[in-house]
Amino acid sequence: MKTYIIWIEMDLAKIFKISDNERSRQILRRHEIKHHTNRDPENHKDCEKFFHEIAEAVADASEVLLVGPGLTKEHFRAHLERHHHDTLADKIVGIATMDIVSDAKLLAYSREFFRKYDIFGAVEHVPSAVH
Repeated sequence: MKTYIIWIEMDLAKIFKISDNERSRQILRRHEIKHHTNRDPENHKDCEKFFHEIAEAVADASEVLLVGPGLTKEHFRAHLERHHHDTLADKIVGIATMDIVSDAKLLAYSREFFRKYDIFGAVEHVPSAVH
């Protein structure tokens, strides 16, 4: 089983991979950073490219937890439903809004999330934010 925790915001994705024999972290950065209200049509294309890079990095996922501040995680989820609906969209087991935290706090949160998930089943949206 390959579990991924993706911390995602507008210009950065931290991808934590956890499997029986591997623990790793990969950082992806958006190439062109533009404000989300920018009406430049290239902004959308660049965002889609960034999302495709993230999807490629987690292509072998068994389960995915999306975490981060703001709406980028929801935009990424919508991207997966449009472009990777048969491979990745159904692997998302949770989405949580969190302020920026250290990697250690993020991983501690994910351990607690997956402990509950293993007991009770998927919780699509976690209502409380972690600060």
